[in-house]
Amino acid sequence: MSQVFNVQRALDSLANGKYAESLKNFFVSLIGLEKTRRLQYEPHFRSAMEYWFAEDHMNAMKMYEMLDKIELLFGEDSIKIKISILRAVIDFEIPDILPRLLFFCENIYNAPGVSNYPEDMSELRIIRMNLKSQAFSQWHMKMINDLDRNRKFQEAIMRNPEKSIVFDIGTGTGLLAVIAANIPGVKKVIAIEENNQLIKIAQETIVNNNCKNIVKIEWTNSLSPYFEVKKENDRPDLIVSEILDCCIFGENIISTFLDAHRRFTKKSTIFSPSNASLYGRLIYSPKINKLHCQGNFRSTYIKTFDIFQQEDPYWCCKKEDFEDLSEPKNIIDVDFQNFEKLVEFERRKDETFEIIPNKNGVCHGVAVHFLANLLPNNDISCQINSSSPNSCWDMGIFPFAEPIEVTCGVPLTLNYSINKDRLDIWCSRGFSEDKTYEIKSVEEIYNLSNREKTINNETTLDLSTSFDLKNESNLSKYTTVFTNLRRQDGSFDSEAFLRLEGAIISLKNIENITPKSVKIIGRLFKSEKIHQESRPDSNMHCHVDLLKSLKGFNLMEYRDIDLKSTNFDVEFCSDEFEIFEFDFGDVMRLAKKEYSNLSRRFQIKTISSCGPIDGVIYEFEIDGSRNNGNRAAFLFEERRSNLSKADLVFDFQEAQMLISDIVL
Repeated sequence: MSQVFNVQRALDSLANGKYAESLKNFFVSLIGLEKTRRLQYEPHFRSAMEYWFAEDHMNAMKMYEMLDKIELLFGEDSIKIKISILRAVIDFEIPDILPRLLFFCENIYNAPGVSNYPEDMSELRIIRMNLKSQAFSQWHMKMINDLDRNRKFQEAIMRNPEKSIVFDIGTGTGLLAVIAANIPGVKKVIAIEENNQLIKIAQETIVNNNCKNIVKIEWTNSLSPYFEVKKENDRPDLIVSEILDCCIFGENIISTFLDAHRRFTKKSTIFSPSNASLYGRLIYSPKINKLHCQGNFRSTYIKTFDIFQQEDPYWCCKKEDFEDLSEPKNIIDVDFQNFEKLVEFERRKDETFEIIPNKNGVCHGVAVHFLANLLPNNDISCQINSSSPNSCWDMGIFPFAEPIEVTCGVPLTLNYSINKDRLDIWCSRGFSEDKTYEIKSVEEIYNLSNREKTINNETTLDLSTSFDLKNESNLSKYTTVFTNLRRQDGSFDSEAFLRLEGAIISLKNIENITPKSVKIIGRLFKSEKIHQESRPDSNMHCHVDLLKSLKGFNLMEYRDIDLKSTNFDVEFCSDEFEIFEFDFGDVMRLAKKEYSNLSRRFQIKTISSCGPIDGVIYEFEIDGSRNNGNRAAFLFEERRSNLSKADLVFDFQEAQMLISDIVL
């Protein structure tokens, strides 16, 4: 007997937790109903769908593939269903999913009738922002816009005598692969990339630059046993791989090059970079020390006597964040070209070295930078120096657990180890065997250093750091909660807000929240530095067309803006304006989740003749006091020129914040 599908069966299956069965009945039976009747069951359909997603995350992808059928059932009233699907599939690791989802999101946002759902439009703007920023971190955009770096790799490829076959390991956007393909003498480029978000961009870059016949994309890691070079004639003449981090080793360059030596090179293969040297200097920096050391707490970047290899190997910063206490000292030299030396390097144990201070002072750690030679002959024109002010690499910082007094001319003995592509540097004088530290994240230490000194720990629950309510036995004693919604990089702390909201909903005795008021204050601004590090710049890509493949992808929020630093060229384009105020004087507003879904539009007058506008830089005013630390900024998708007024929208959905412009 054939199965009968109808709406009642769909509703009964939903009630009984048979969500797949419910959806089958909805799909078959609703199509025969008038549209007005179909729409009556849209909430039930959506509910069954979301429960089905909860059973198995992959079900969301199955529903994504049935969008045409959903459109047929509900038409323009399928917006909420589509948003639920979009929300569920946003983190899927499928090669071409990112541009497809962005296209899907744009279609929903521009669909007829979407303006009837203001909360959904707000959520869509935030999802869209996350999708556009997903392919690139702040350092990645800066790297592809580093003209000096790009030109030096181009020069290294050009000057290599044998270059018929080039491998680009970690191709990213495909920039270096196309640079290589455009050089006379290069006949084949194998571009290898494992990142599912970047692979589609790389594929489009190859097509947009007419290099499809020369460049072949491999979606894999070169270390994978499935990546093989079977024919001797297919082995590379040149391997280009920009997998250097600011301390050389952090992106597995040793393992990657050793594997290449063993499996798919020939004797004449040249590696670019061919060798690199690491330099270290002693530094004085109360700023860095405060970030990593507070009372008995130490950050996850600190080596201690009882916890040597921490979660994080090093901190990153700019030269202006510290004062030198010594000249740079050559610590490590690594020859990527020489297989035997690389094998020895991989087996290297702890090493001791000395740095001689050139002044008396208090040493808070070691700062390192590298110099890489892109060809074996150390040709200076092909060097990359990460200590250059305009370098896309930061300097690596190895902070000490305790400050060390140093004397001019008296060597300080230090140690380093390299273990599985991880570099650690420490000084035994920098920690004591008798002292035990409690390890916290940098964010938690930042909050501890900024918390109120007058907190009554008997009745106040500190939510500025991670806290598990389940591990607390006597929750009824708490009448006040303390939080900090500002991260040390200047941005809004979504996790802290969710902890606060969860605690207020769970704990019935809370009467007060500290602080009582958190205002977000903004100003329109422009900055050539931030503009170049946030949006692809065609002038920096050595005549490679990256703009088409990167269209739609750009950094939407820029963090760690130090207005006191000469490194930033921020110019304000408006007076200050209040973006939003969280009023925690009324605890019940959080208990009722009044801040879960917010959207506010406003218009800001610009300063005349301010020039192009990059976005909105923001800071926090907490109980009437402004922060003196770093700022963050939300960036417009494109620079806006000739504006007398800027139309802005503030969105806040489930603790995610966005400030964007409305192009009228």
